[in-house]
Amino acid sequence: METFEAVTQEAPKPKTAATSDVPLTGRWFVSMRLLAIAFIVLLLVLWVVAIPFRHTQLASVCPSTNTDLCGDQQPNVATYPQMQAAGISLAFYAAYVSTLEVMSALAFLVVGVIILLNKSNTRIGLFTAVFLITFGVSQTSTDALAAAFPILEGPIGLLPLMGWTFLGIFLCIFPDGRFVPRWTRITVLLWVVVIVLSALPFLPAALFLVLLFGIIVATLVAQIYRYRYVSTAVQKQQTKWVVFATTTAIVGFLALTQLASHFLSQSPNGYGFLIGDTLVYLIQALIPLSIGVAILRSKLWDIDVVIRRTLVYSILTAILALIYFGLIIILQSLSGSFINSTNNLAIVGSTLAIAALFQPLRRRVQAIIDQRFYRRKYDAKRTLEAFSAKLREEVDLNTLSEHLLAVVQETMQPNHVSLWLCKTGSERDQSIEN
Repeated sequence: METFEAVTQEAPKPKTAATSDVPLTGRWFVSMRLLAIAFIVLLLVLWVVAIPFRHTQLASVCPSTNTDLCGDQQPNVATYPQMQAAGISLAFYAAYVSTLEVMSALAFLVVGVIILLNKSNTRIGLFTAVFLITFGVSQTSTDALAAAFPILEGPIGLLPLMGWTFLGIFLCIFPDGRFVPRWTRITVLLWVVVIVLSALPFLPAALFLVLLFGIIVATLVAQIYRYRYVSTAVQKQQTKWVVFATTTAIVGFLALTQLASHFLSQSPNGYGFLIGDTLVYLIQALIPLSIGVAILRSKLWDIDVVIRRTLVYSILTAILALIYFGLIIILQSLSGSFINSTNNLAIVGSTLAIAALFQPLRRRVQAIIDQRFYRRKYDAKRTLEAFSAKLREEVDLNTLSEHLLAVVQETMQPNHVSLWLCKTGSERDQSIEN
């Protein structure tokens, strides 16, 4: 056996203090975990008790047309006749909406409990579990329980404030549980102040939105800094999961809002409202699911494929739509001027052109995205293509071995590379004779 020694390159030592999750040990671990579990149990009991009261609220008609005096999504004297005209009974409406709310809350609660059971020994795991469960309970209409028991109005009213406060803290410490950079502590304090002021009647809505937008921009800057200069490869994938799902949820919610304003109803008066409500809850579920995948670090690397394909097909769809409508307009004007035919010719011609352009455009868009956002994979592909061409021309074994080792080192970047070559039968016989 003959061995060709490969070039060895030691990988840089990974960052430890700044890139690993902050553990909870000793008395901190016991006390913080017990406190978190007690708080979570209290929230779960409150949520379970509120479910029948919420169902009763949805199954009744509010006597006022002022939505502030009615429960969230509760039918009132103005919308109930429209529901009846659409053939929707109060029993069906209450069962459907309450089921949606329960399933939406379960997306937060189940993920939070799973993180608590598996990652409660770390600061980010324990805090994320508390955040998700608090946020999930606060997004459901526990106000029905407060309406039945006015003594609970104060504690229940604090839940949305706590949920949004925990969200701001989560954005500043994700994914390792540290405030990076250090000025994010000030951002959290400002976030808490703005959330508390939002509950007061004298804060103008425009000023609140400006302050909230500024703080969100600050947290975004912090996450970009962390991603570029602090995070490890695994933590970068965690960030990609959460950012991708959150962005998808926000864009989907905005698109759905625009769609609802034109085609669907924003009041509980028919099936259009139920369809829009269902889509909102489905989009919202992306956030806890992505956070759960990121914290538990399950199949993190698949997100690159999802993001890549989403970018490719979104851009491709937009380009093809522009080409399609452009061709229809052009062909319609030509057919009207010269052929004097119907619009069928323009539609057929545009469809055939789109079908012919689909694959070339997809390959081109994918190449541009790989070159711009996935440079390492793009360079690796070009390196392998160059090696394939070299392989067809080169016949010297030693030269090919050197090229092969260089390609593996450049594309995969391992800590150590070795190439082992076995002698053929005739070479072994010749060695024995010698």
